[in-house]
Amino acid sequence: MKSDRLHKFQETAFFSGWGFVLLASPTLLAYGIVVHAPWHYYLLLIPFVVSFVLVATGSGAVACLLVVRLVPAIRVHAFVAAIAIFLAVGGISPGAFLAARIVTP
Repeated sequence: MKSDRLHKFQETAFFSGWGFVLLASPTLLAYGIVVHAPWHYYLLLIPFVVSFVLVATGSGAVACLLVVRLVPAIRVHAFVAAIAIFLAVGGISPGAFLAARIVTP
């Protein structure tokens, strides 16, 4: 049972961390080239990127577990409605702003 949880955590870290790895690697390499970083900078990039992905994955897992624990099944409808209202307000505001900008000469 415990190995199944570890497998799920590794899978989550892999699927959520690939974007950071692809975006951060060229940036960090370019920074090292520009500032003429020593050789150990490039060697330490690998554990830095891996640890950053694992910390972010762990934080997300803890946040997800807290939401599941703190929002009982009875309040799920209220929680979903609050998120829907938040997204609706966020979606309407940029549209209203753009419409006002287009109409105004």
